[in-house]
Amino acid sequence: LRVIGTGLIVATAATTVLLLMMGTDTPAWMLIALWTTVAAGAGFTIMPMSTVATRALDGPAIPAMATVLGVINYIASAICIAVVSVVLTWQLAARLPNLPGEGIGPLLALDSDEFAVIAPEVAAAVQSALWVPVALMAAALIAASLTLWNTRAPQKTDTRLTEQSTSSENA
Repeated sequence: LRVIGTGLIVATAATTVLLLMMGTDTPAWMLIALWTTVAAGAGFTIMPMSTVATRALDGPAIPAMATVLGVINYIASAICIAVVSVVLTWQLAARLPNLPGEGIGPLLALDSDEFAVIAPEVAAAVQSALWVPVALMAAALIAASLTLWNTRAPQKTDTRLTEQSTSSENA
């Protein structure tokens, strides 16, 4: 269970550092290192959560629960991406009101000199949008802390021992 908390702490901290360091002068290697750290932290949560969720299950219930967890992960990721996209689009529109069109499409049509002029505003918009995953990961960390660290793991019962004692009592 500590692995889950550690993963959430690493992912949240790396995203927060990314948010704070985001700028036009942020080196590419730093962005790559931070995004890799975020992914590693998130990776620390997936398998342990599956283990915790399926620990007390038997037989066909285990793959069914793994499927449910996968679907929940995909849906949660999609919601986060959608909210980040909306916040980013909103921030770009607020910071660059003279940009023709909507969304990031007009940014792709700019040449490098034109983009260099507005790059600080684009970086600030991305920085604002990164608050969404930071807040969601912090909320997940709090939820994990309250639920996982304060509950005992359910224990499987060995049905073979129960069957043996029942058959010896009947004999």
